[in-house]
Amino acid sequence: MSWNVSGKFYSFRALEPGPPVARRERVLATPSVTVMPKPASLTLLPLLLVAAPGCDRKDVVHQIQEERTYTPDQPLEAKAYTTAERLGFTGGGHGHGAPAAAPARPFVWTLPADWEEMPGSSMRQGSFRVKGIPESDISLTLLPGGGGGMAANVNRWRKQMGLPDLSEADVAALPKRTFLGQQATYLDLRGTYSAGMGDPAPKADYAMLGVILVVENTGVFAKFTGPARVADTQKANFDAFCASVRANPAATSGGNAAPPGPEAGKPALQWTAPEGWRQTQQGSGMRLVTFVMGATGKTECAVTILGGTGGGMKPNLDRWNGQVGKAALTEAEFLALPRIPVLGGQGVLLHAEGAYSGMEETSIPDQALLGLAVELPGQMVFVKMTGPKSEVAAERARFEAFCKSLRR
Repeated sequence: MSWNVSGKFYSFRALEPGPPVARRERVLATPSVTVMPKPASLTLLPLLLVAAPGCDRKDVVHQIQEERTYTPDQPLEAKAYTTAERLGFTGGGHGHGAPAAAPARPFVWTLPADWEEMPGSSMRQGSFRVKGIPESDISLTLLPGGGGGMAANVNRWRKQMGLPDLSEADVAALPKRTFLGQQATYLDLRGTYSAGMGDPAPKADYAMLGVILVVENTGVFAKFTGPARVADTQKANFDAFCASVRANPAATSGGNAAPPGPEAGKPALQWTAPEGWRQTQQGSGMRLVTFVMGATGKTECAVTILGGTGGGMKPNLDRWNGQVGKAALTEAEFLALPRIPVLGGQGVLLHAEGAYSGMEETSIPDQALLGLAVELPGQMVFVKMTGPKSEVAAERARFEAFCKSLRR
């Protein structure tokens, strides 16, 4: 006798006739069971094979088939996937049954003709090498948390090449490249390469080409390592690759963008732009949208959405304070900051003035930063305006109206 219960197979061997008790004991003694769980419903299909007794009998097979569907009284709870799981940061299997569909990559790119794609890893969004040169290694990595900031990332890579640390000022002076629509720090390092973690074979005469972008507690890294002679021939390809990287609109993203809206092609949030604000960027790079305003054209306002909390509300505001040379907020100062309703939550407003140092790592005097952060379930929304003090002050009311206009 065989039972098929929605993927569960129970089989019992049919035995020759005998005394009822003896037969019952023999049947119960020989079951074989294979269980493959399936949570939603149970379909019962018993198939009974009976050998009819008799003198000079022919075997007669009787087939009885019945189908029932059982639905549990309590609905099964859906799994709430984390941002890391949605972006493919976590490995491992999916248990029994068919494997889950792979999440869409958060980025897309144009691969140079003489590069080939390699198997990725838990943190790499893309992994490549130069065709025919196994020593080469190219990666595109997304790192929630930002890896400790620009200087920490630069000096970590310098250590891998056996080079000393740079000061904050030296890091700020490094060349820039456009990456994901923003200015990112560019590195061209030469030395003896060690991948770290006890690499037993440091490699002499190596080069590392790298681009580092850190925005709102998220880091994006493009990196090439290989023999220096190979790197020299691949610099143009590396630059072209970095310039081609862009956000994937099909991705369900948390660390670098908002989840897609209910309609394809629409931004994750809607808004009402104040009069005089000129939209310069949407759905590109780490930002959801960027506006420019003011007579000088040097004042801008950007909206960014990130998965998680980035360490909490106060650390994010302290980071903004640090960008204009201000100390971290005391607890009393933090509690005294104004709040306004945004997206069903309470947005916290910060206004700070000083010499502003942003992605370009250059200090611009007499600047102001006006920022709002609102914490929502599983993500944070940031609205940030920077520019000359007088222009930011003049835009304060429009800034708050814009924040209040945000909607899903």
